Amino acid sequence: MQNDHHWLQMRNMRRMEERVRVRLRRRIVPDRSNPFEDLAEEEFLLRFKLSKECVLNLLENITEQLPIAADARGCPIPQHLQVLIALRCMATGGHQFTISDCYGVSQTSVSKCLRTVTPTIAQMARDYVKMPTGLDVIRVMEGFRDIAAPILD
Repeated sequence: MQNDHHWLQMRNMRRMEERVRVRLRRRIVPDRSNPFEDLAEEEFLLRFKLSKECVLNLLENITEQLPIAADARGCPIPQHLQVLIALRCMATGGHQFTISDCYGVSQTSVSKCLRTVTPTIAQMARDYVKMPTGLDVIRVMEGFRDIAAPILD
């Protein structure tokens, strides 16, 4: 009888150890590819609507402001990958599920990347977005009209 009790205790302890081991394993979201190396400049522009140089500059300016995000399982998503995910969503207007499949993260993680990266980029707008003034306003308006005229006719 005592052997049975001892055996049950040992089995329960092993199960608890296994649970703890399973909980301690953390998966890091793999950066399976490096778009900066894997894509030609033209392909990069098609996917992100920005040049490699521009994205690298952006990464330099905002990486420190971004938290180290985690996916739904608590796995860290590198900051540069957060930025690339957010830029891909903004550039393509793609569905978050589709973008999540491209980068091997959950849809929730894509949403979190957008939620953290977008306001950080928006804060930089004053430094990078210049609204036309004076005669430039008229030139810009005429340029838009020229673009829209064939569509409206």
